[in-house]
Amino acid sequence: AGLFTLFGQAVGLDDLRDVLEAIGQGITSSATFLTNYVLLRAFCLVPFKLLFPHPGILGYLLSFVRGRVTRRQRFDSWSPKSWMYGRESGTSLLMCLIGVVYSATSPITVGVVAVYFLGMVVVARHHLIYVYSRNYESGGELWPVLFDRLIIILGSFAIFTSCQLLTKQAWFQAVTIF
Repeated sequence: AGLFTLFGQAVGLDDLRDVLEAIGQGITSSATFLTNYVLLRAFCLVPFKLLFPHPGILGYLLSFVRGRVTRRQRFDSWSPKSWMYGRESGTSLLMCLIGVVYSATSPITVGVVAVYFLGMVVVARHHLIYVYSRNYESGGELWPVLFDRLIIILGSFAIFTSCQLLTKQAWFQAVTIF
């Protein structure tokens, strides 16, 4: 079920239990799609990051497509590039959320997420040592943001697991978790 279909069903329901059951059934039915999404990232996009050229080389190659390049643009294309912490941490948090939410109902998804993180450890270590250079230091300001997001992920785990338990008629367990 699509996200809008799920919300449309939830809005049309009167009882809170029916809303939570609809959410639990929607989560369970979308496990295959998200498992395939994580498989795509783990087996295609993570190895592709190792083969993708350095941003300086890519900028140099694209300068021939753009046409005439000034001296400053050529200098900037070869300047040291920094690891994109915002993009990489967001993707890692998304994979963590998928693994945590589906840990109760789809254990294969957790295994696929583990394969993704094993591949990303290799790629991140390689890129941080050999490809990118540190342009700036945040003074540890990223850690509180990531910690807050991890707490939100764990809270969503409790909510989604209780919704899935409601679909299985496990009332006491769902109330205990929620």
